[in-house]
Amino acid sequence: MKFIVGLLLSSVSAVMANPVPQPETTPAAVPVQRCVPNAVWLECGTACPPTCAEPNPENCTTQCVVGCQCVEGFVLNEVGLCVTLDQC
Repeated sequence: MKFIVGLLLSSVSAVMANPVPQPETTPAAVPVQRCVPNAVWLECGTACPPTCAEPNPENCTTQCVVGCQCVEGFVLNEVGLCVTLDQC
């Protein structure tokens, strides 16, 4: 039993002395987010983005939605592009 406890303690000590970098802290692990023109990547965007059909959405939930969203002055059209209202 003492042997197993000693082995576990030495393993834990070795891991703590030489930690492995975690993906979320490694710069190379950060994915590049690409959006269509006139859109930006948001970690906390709206759940009700403006669209051609509903340029001023009302009664929207307040949850965060991760992803691309149109920049101000643009709305999402039927094929997923960000366009001005006159282009709808």
